Amino acid sequence: MRKKILYSLFTLISVLALIFTYSRAAWLGMAVGLTVFALMVNKKELKANLFFLIGIMVSSIILVSIYPRLYLRPEERTATMTPIVERAVSTVDFKEPGITARLSAWETTIKMTFKRPILGFGLDTLGMSFRRFMSKDYEELAGRFRTAGYAHNEFLQYAATIGVIGLAAYLFLLLTFFRILLNVAKQDKRPLTQTLSPEERGIEGEGKDKNLLASGLCASCVALLINNQFSFSTLVPATLLWFFFGLGVSLSQGENKELHFSLPIMAKHSISIAVVVAIGLLCLFCFRFLVA
Repeated sequence: MRKKILYSLFTLISVLALIFTYSRAAWLGMAVGLTVFALMVNKKELKANLFFLIGIMVSSIILVSIYPRLYLRPEERTATMTPIVERAVSTVDFKEPGITARLSAWETTIKMTFKRPILGFGLDTLGMSFRRFMSKDYEELAGRFRTAGYAHNEFLQYAATIGVIGLAAYLFLLLTFFRILLNVAKQDKRPLTQTLSPEERGIEGEGKDKNLLASGLCASCVALLINNQFSFSTLVPATLLWFFFGLGVSLSQGENKELHFSLPIMAKHSISIAVVVAIGLLCLFCFRFLVA
């Protein structure tokens, strides 16, 4: 019981910290991530901790409603909505400057992708080429001498900078990772209280609920991906993402029979040649040499 209370307190602090970032993309990612977690996790464990989950939600709503008004000026306290609620409502307001600027940046990035669809403009060079394709709407919103360093959409960012080949490779990596986690979650939906045999306890000999960990990893990565479709890409938290990938693969030890692909020898050779050619073309045309 003490551990549950302690974990609930940490979760409440984390949720409040995320809410007070005022990041609408992060809020949406959290909502989708929690939905994914609820669908994947063992339902018995979810029901057993439902009381604590409801307590966290209710506490978050109360604190979010009260705290912002403490630092508002007296004339602002009569407003019908707190700043957080106003921020959330503005998510569906397509005339809001932030949303309009992002939509315009997406339009410009799509133009860049059609210009060089195969290999793109080069790794992390969106800001260098963005001005050439910048629309008048974006210029009016952001200013003539201001350019976008990121597309505020991860998939569009990769499509414009490393082309459809690089985007396809990244999507393949993500799909493989999620497939591993789904496979682990389906095969290990046992409750934490169930006694496991030595063979089921893993290489460390400890009874761990892989379903819970796989569900949390999958939900976290889904939340991050949702956030990245409206904000910056995984270039910033890249180390954490690779850590998640490695942890997810380690969970599949002894349960990854479905991960072995059976391909004809000719197909394997063809894929290898295509990869080598793609890497060679990437080195020739995508990397830019900057002369100071």
